[in-house]
Amino acid sequence: MNIPRLAAILTGILCASTSAHATATLTHRYEFNGNLNDSIGTANAIAATIDGLPAALAYDAARPPEASGPVASIQIGQAADSVSGFTIPVVALSDVGSLSFWFKADRSNAGEGADYLLNMGGTYNKDLRISIAAGKDRVEINVANTNTQLGKITEDAWYHVVVTWDKTAQTANLYFNDALAKNRTWDDPARFSLAPGRVGNWAFSPKYTNNQFKGSIYDLQVYSGQLDASEVKQLYAAPGSVIGSVD
Repeated sequence: MNIPRLAAILTGILCASTSAHATATLTHRYEFNGNLNDSIGTANAIAATIDGLPAALAYDAARPPEASGPVASIQIGQAADSVSGFTIPVVALSDVGSLSFWFKADRSNAGEGADYLLNMGGTYNKDLRISIAAGKDRVEINVANTNTQLGKITEDAWYHVVVTWDKTAQTANLYFNDALAKNRTWDDPARFSLAPGRVGNWAFSPKYTNNQFKGSIYDLQVYSGQLDASEVKQLYAAPGSVIGSVD
């Protein structure tokens, strides 16, 4: 037996398996501990302003069951016939990245307009949007002009959403709770150019009251690098935990 050659082969296999998935790095985290600060980076979120005044936001002790991380969630859309939320001023998200958060909806059926949890796009039907579908009780994710309806939801239950993307490869993976729900691809780079994220509505204007998300959001995380399926399962099994290194 050629021991040196065998060792070289095994080393090559190990290196290949190690490089097949680079550990994601947590770059931004919003713990909602009484504020909108980024606890990892410097991209503090900004409360939406309506008619020159900050929209009403509230912080609550409600968390997913068995959560061991951040001690609070943020409540959005609690005032009737008004819009509220905040903006994440992260313009240059990584070309290969991931987004993770938990949510609990006060109403499971969005009615005539979709309730927008997140809008990271500048033009309709492009980029990345996450909502409760209009007239339905399902989470809907729009990636690069393609809508995907994920799992059914009920009121006052916590759900976990993860989106990973690779802008160069033009692919995205959509996870609902602990399972991969869909893989999406696109052929036009202009369809996926992430803008600062508006959380809680399509846009912060009184004309979008029909698109207001009403409920709670917990532990919003942004990663450089793609989370894989096993890491998504870890986040789902341990709410409030993080994956990989911290930038």
